[in-house]
Amino acid sequence: MTELAARIQDLLAPWVGPGEPGLAVGVYRDGELAEQVCVGLAAVEHRVPVTADTLFDIASASKQFTAACLLLLRREGLLDLDDDVRRYVPELALREPATLRQCLTHTGGLREYYTLCAISGVPLPGITEDRLLRLISGQQHLDFPPGSAYSYSNTGYVLAAVAIRRLTGKSVAEFAAEHILGPLGMARTHFRDDLGALVPGLATGYAPDPATPGRFRRADPIEEVVGDGGIVTSARELAAWHAFLLTGHGLGTDIKDGLLPRAVLTGGRTLDYANGLAHTTEAGLAGYGHTGAISGFRSALLCIPAAGLGVTVLANRIDIYPALVARWVARITLGVPTDADRTDPVPVEVAEPARAGLLGRWHDPELDVFVRFEPGADGRLEHPGAGGERSRFALAADGRWYGEGAGVSVALQLDRGRADGDRLLVRPAIGDDDYGTLERAPAAAPPPGPGAWPAGRYFSSELDAYATFDPDAGPDGGGGPAVTIGLNRPWRLAPAGPDVYVADDWLTLRFADAGQTLLVSADGARRVRFSRVVGDDQPAPVYLRGLR
Repeated sequence: MTELAARIQDLLAPWVGPGEPGLAVGVYRDGELAEQVCVGLAAVEHRVPVTADTLFDIASASKQFTAACLLLLRREGLLDLDDDVRRYVPELALREPATLRQCLTHTGGLREYYTLCAISGVPLPGITEDRLLRLISGQQHLDFPPGSAYSYSNTGYVLAAVAIRRLTGKSVAEFAAEHILGPLGMARTHFRDDLGALVPGLATGYAPDPATPGRFRRADPIEEVVGDGGIVTSARELAAWHAFLLTGHGLGTDIKDGLLPRAVLTGGRTLDYANGLAHTTEAGLAGYGHTGAISGFRSALLCIPAAGLGVTVLANRIDIYPALVARWVARITLGVPTDADRTDPVPVEVAEPARAGLLGRWHDPELDVFVRFEPGADGRLEHPGAGGERSRFALAADGRWYGEGAGVSVALQLDRGRADGDRLLVRPAIGDDDYGTLERAPAAAPPPGPGAWPAGRYFSSELDAYATFDPDAGPDGGGGPAVTIGLNRPWRLAPAGPDVYVADDWLTLRFADAGQTLLVSADGARRVRFSRVVGDDQPAPVYLRGLR
């Protein structure tokens, strides 16, 4: 083992315990796999170790491959990135044009399809491109005017995959295999658009067991939609992709360079995000890459061209932050200090007084979502989410609250002393990107009695779904006011202001037009409109979008 490999292995040791799911780390020099360090198990039940040839689902790190497909079609003159996406997907009901480029840069205002499925109750297991397109095609409104803002949305990449199929007659999996992965010699790498197909060497995905610390449960991807994600690959095979990211080898410098232009908003702001890649700086050197997260898997790909350096981190567990590991590996390789101790939690006696200023309910006025924080064990801060899930944050010496477990990529920072009140900044665990700014929500007194709670039915033509209010239909037999949307179970309601309610600590319900309109917001989908159903004026029976 080389000295560098030994240092990387020492770095990984605290992350992966004996008998746990693992990590594969690849370090590339000028497009060649120079070091490989693998720890943990690819299949815990069968004691199969992780190797450089183990296949992992790299989730959203797949976006750069989809973007490269569009760039190849642009080279052939079959499309322009500034084309309206409705040119290729004419069934979209959007009232404003969003371009292919805005789909790739998350600047089109397209609502996140994961959120739309969650709001309407459309199940994700086994969802296909055709079923998902039915759900997406009903959307008439955008979250913001195209090009005016940035909001990460997988929907744009699904539409890009649809455009590829419409133009070529081939799925993005077929097109990528023929025009990208084949020429690069990545024979085992592919878009996994058939979950039933056997994939030799594929790792099993895992998540921590919330009921038993130190143990894991199976957590595999459940959707067959690809383009926004779906690539399975290995640390060894990604050497060819890193060679391409450095020089354009195999596909051409025009394709490599086409991935790199930063998005520029209509107001003049230049983003770090480009076409399936995000720009960054490590040890004073410019770089670019992407991360990925899906049920059971995490990934990070990083390229630093000035140093001829590439780093891949692949994990078959969701409680590790590969972007941070990739950063440390890059710094070790470049011979600069790491900041590995930055996120160590401070003592409980320090954390408990500090968290007092964060407890309670906060509001993101741009997204119109509410977030509530409660005290947790050992000085932690806890955020209750949908379905009983809880995110935990620990205070570090730098003043940030860093997420743990599935939330390891997020950090919170209290911005005190402002004339307009405290704010809570939501940031990535690495960097200073803006994930949102929360303002302290005023205390909301509960309605005076059952008659004050909302009642009746509302209908969304965009989702083909009903929202039904019941003053005594609370979940789990507990009674109390609740709302049921689409195929979902009832969600318990809590007041959050005049004519504003929070459902199950994740969904905002805001009434407008004297109660005739209901606006439903969640992270990734803002103000989805429902109209009140009066008397016998029922919309025609519908088959919920995305179910057929």
